[in-house]
Amino acid sequence: MSISLDGVNDVVTASKTGRPGLPIPSRILFDAAESPIRFALSSIGKHSQLITLLLKWREREAEKVFWSRPDLIDATRRQYLQGLRSLSIIARGTGSTHLLVLQPFLHLRKDPTEEERNLPLAKRYDYRKQFLSDYIRGLSKRLETFRFADDVLFLDEEI
Repeated sequence: MSISLDGVNDVVTASKTGRPGLPIPSRILFDAAESPIRFALSSIGKHSQLITLLLKWREREAEKVFWSRPDLIDATRRQYLQGLRSLSIIARGTGSTHLLVLQPFLHLRKDPTEEERNLPLAKRYDYRKQFLSDYIRGLSKRLETFRFADDVLFLDEEI
């Protein structure tokens, strides 16, 4: 059996670059090819708190742009689903069943515990709550009807 666990972290990573299908590590390589001098200078100072702050600010600005662009959101969702389809094809090729698990998202839990409501991470990333809730709901609906290769089991715990 092949198991993939997908969810919020994948969505956040995709939204930080502002480009569908370009995760953060690829964005670093893209920047290196686009501006080698800027890349070299940022590589030298990447351990600086100031550089880290500026990079995080840039990621946050990219997220805001991404969230406001339905075309980018849809393109990212399509590429995400294509990646999952590829995993199902690989699983079929190896003769195994692909179990696709959509991670539970804390903000979608109907009855979070007191402990869950007080998690520092739940509060720290509250600004992403609405966007990610909507995105995960939409992704779950698409996965229910998405055409995969044979032998794919989709699990989305009703949270």
